[in-house]
Amino acid sequence: MNEGTSRKIWEEYFKDSDRLVEVTLNDGRKLSGVFVSFIPDNFNTVKTGYLGWHLVKESQRWTVGIDPFGFLVGEIINEANIVSVKSLSDNTIIHFVR
Repeated sequence: MNEGTSRKIWEEYFKDSDRLVEVTLNDGRKLSGVFVSFIPDNFNTVKTGYLGWHLVKESQRWTVGIDPFGFLVGEIINEANIVSVKSLSDNTIIHFVR
């Protein structure tokens, strides 16, 4: 995992806003939505990298990632499977370097 890339995604796309993004995975799939949460690699601090990102459809952005019955909405994406994250609002792309 590249901690610098994780931190950049946190700062650009999650911390200050919940912008619409397109995530490209290493199997070629492209998923669009908003990040609603993350899984840190160290639960004692969020200052390191992340193991996964929780992505939901834009229409589900206010669900906080769960439905009214407590079931997961969206998809947890393993960070090792992410090739790039593109902001659909300004077309900037963050590439993961492995």
